[in-house]
Amino acid sequence: MAVSSDTSSRRFQTAQLAMMILSCAIVMLMIPGNALATRLCLLPLSLPFEEGDERFEVVERKITAVFVDAGFEIAEPEGVLEVYESVNEQWGEIFDPLSGRVRTPMQERFTRELGGAYREELGCDALLRVTLAVVRAMYTTPTAHWDGTKRQVVTTGRTILTMLAGQTEYGWVAALSLWVRLMDPEGENIGFRSAGIEPLVELSLSRDLDKLPIDRWLREEEFLDAAIESALGTSAQLLRTKGTSQGPIDEDALDWPGAS
Repeated sequence: MAVSSDTSSRRFQTAQLAMMILSCAIVMLMIPGNALATRLCLLPLSLPFEEGDERFEVVERKITAVFVDAGFEIAEPEGVLEVYESVNEQWGEIFDPLSGRVRTPMQERFTRELGGAYREELGCDALLRVTLAVVRAMYTTPTAHWDGTKRQVVTTGRTILTMLAGQTEYGWVAALSLWVRLMDPEGENIGFRSAGIEPLVELSLSRDLDKLPIDRWLREEEFLDAAIESALGTSAQLLRTKGTSQGPIDEDALDWPGAS
C-alpha cells in the first residue's frame, strides 16, 4: 500500500518528538532535586556547645559534603526542625503529666505522622542524625583508645617519669566521639557508625588531670576530618558497607545512590 509523503512526514515528526521527550526525561533524572533522588533529612545537630556556636557550621558542612559526594540530596536542619515543630504543636504533650511516662499509643501515632510529614513535605527517604558525644576512653600510658581511635593523653615528661619508676598508668578519661546514624522517617535504625575525635583531658607532671576547656574542643579540624574518614570513609561507603552488626546496610532499607 502506498504511503503519502504527508503521512511519512508526520510519522517522522512524531518519532522526533518521542526522542526529544525521552532525552528530556533522561536529563531530568540527572538533575539534582528530581523526585527520584535519594534525599536525607539532616536533623538538627546534637553537639555539646551553645546554640549558634560556629562549630555547628563546621560539623554540618563537613558531614553534608560527604553525603552530597555520595549522591544524596540533603534537607537542611532548619527546614527539618520546622516540620517537627509543626507536627509537635498539633499533637501536644506525649508524656503523661502525672506519671511522667510516655503515652505509648500517642507516641506511635505521633511518630507515624511525623515520618509522613518528612516524606510528604520534604521528600525525605531517611533521617540523618549527627552527634558529638562525650564518652569514656580507656588509657594506658601514654595513649587513650576509644571508638577505633588512639591519641596521646599523657605528656612526654610524665611518661618518662613513670617508666623510670617502673610503673604503668591506666584508667579512664573523657573523650569526644562522632556518631552518625541513618534512620527511616519513623526513626527506625538503618545504619550507624562512630569514631573518636579527641581526648578532653591531659595528664601532666604538674597536674594529675588537666581538663580541656570546652571552648578549646574541636579546634583541631584535622581530628574531626580523621574521625569523619574513619566513621564514613570516601562518599560514606563505610557506612553503607559496615553500618550494621551484620555488615552492609539492607538494600531494601535505603536506595543508596550508585550502588549496584
